[in-house]
Amino acid sequence: MEVNGVAEQVFKVINNAPLDDRRTLYKRIVLSGGTTMYPGFGTRLERELEKLYEDRILKGQPDKSSKNVICIE
Repeated sequence: MEVNGVAEQVFKVINNAPLDDRRTLYKRIVLSGGTTMYPGFGTRLERELEKLYEDRILKGQPDKSSKNVICIE
């Protein structure tokens, strides 16, 4: 059985939220417990979400930036 990764799931959930709430949700991602405690988990998730955001929301437009849109604590 193949399933989407954590970044894909977070991206999907946020983008199913009302448009006006999405930026706030991207800036307020909080990780807690379990496998999120592995070294580099948060950094990797942030990097993968930025890539998904750039590819699917910004459509790879270089004049727009996905940096500072996503914040993981």
